[in-house]
Amino acid sequence: MLRLSRDELIGHYQRLISPDRVILTIVGDVDGQDLLRRLQSKLSSLGRRDSAFSLPSAEERITEIRVAKKTTKTKQSHLILGFPAPAKGQAGYFTMRVLQAILSQFGGRLFVELRDKQGLAYSVGAFSLDAPLQGGFGIYAATDPTSVEKMREEILRGIHKLREEEVQAHELERAKNVLMGNYLIARQTNESKAAETALNELFGLGADYGQRYREGIEAVTAEDVLKFARQYLSLDRYALAIVGP
Repeated sequence: MLRLSRDELIGHYQRLISPDRVILTIVGDVDGQDLLRRLQSKLSSLGRRDSAFSLPSAEERITEIRVAKKTTKTKQSHLILGFPAPAKGQAGYFTMRVLQAILSQFGGRLFVELRDKQGLAYSVGAFSLDAPLQGGFGIYAATDPTSVEKMREEILRGIHKLREEEVQAHELERAKNVLMGNYLIARQTNESKAAETALNELFGLGADYGQRYREGIEAVTAEDVLKFARQYLSLDRYALAIVGP
């Protein structure tokens, strides 16, 4: 980054910026016609440029268990167990977000089982990649170094249960309420609404994706979660990273 020259920066800008690759979103109490005239006067000189830019391809599907370990001078060990999963906009994405909420935060299945009941975790939860290019679902845990293997076993035990039994109605309702609340809180400002709309348009999801997201979350059933776990959370195909002493 420190070696980046002015000419290189300008060249990169010129390769990327072109009218056919620009998305502009405007949110707020504005005069649309006046704003359009101002934009036309400012941007009309922006010429079209060819670009070799292309989006990266998705990672190939994992076909075995991959384990990576890194030794650090810390008192805790940290585990992340991950699976390939649907990307944003793909079938199963809404179900994945609901499952993430079922497992995470205070009152979530992982927190209750691994922290409250067993005392194995300092912190624990699930996460998903909120991206339209590469999907992923994972479980994170911080634990005592002596409990790493036990933590791994218990996480896999929890995944096995997800593959065998439907989640409870109260778990499903709690997860949906958490997701809806977080979504609305995160989009209270005009800035956040404009950013969401721009990104949804940029990746071909459509300006109405926010509404479809809320509808999609509400439509997820316990059977959907069971099917998702059986399809994506395979006990013999995942990546595990362990960092600690």
